[in-house]
Amino acid sequence: MKNIKFSRLFAAMMFVAVLSFAGCKQQPEEEKLPENVRLLSEDDGIVGKWEDDYPSWNAFTTYDCQIKTDFVELASYYNLHESTVYIKETAEDEGYIYFQFSQPINLWQIGDVDVTGKWGAIAYQKLTQNSVQMCDADYTDQQFASTLEECVAKYFKTSGYFAGISTPFTRVSE
Repeated sequence: MKNIKFSRLFAAMMFVAVLSFAGCKQQPEEEKLPENVRLLSEDDGIVGKWEDDYPSWNAFTTYDCQIKTDFVELASYYNLHESTVYIKETAEDEGYIYFQFSQPINLWQIGDVDVTGKWGAIAYQKLTQNSVQMCDADYTDQQFASTLEECVAKYFKTSGYFAGISTPFTRVSE
């Protein structure tokens, strides 16, 4: 009888010990993001489908650009790039969108370029509920960013990569 009580007591203590150790398991450290960069949220005003004011250029019938929390679709390269999407707001109505290329792109006058795994950026300004001025970075120099940190440091308005920043877009109803 003493062996049964001891066995049950020992089993109960071991069960508690296992639960204690499991509760102490270290959580993986969160990814360190560059300063003022965060995950894009569905609540951010830039999320949605956008049509530029040049209807003949609409690559996707009713829109030219689509920005979501898990992909960016650009008429410039006719591609949808699935990745985690980040935002850096520099003012209430302007900032940058950062995303990772998930497939090759076609650069005008250059052709197909495999940029899978590299980082891209979109600059936007004058964002309202229904309009924005924006453009994606000009990658004709083919010097793509390899990390999010490099992308943030490289692609900004005065770096010369966003010559088309004044291109007007209107929100498309979904």
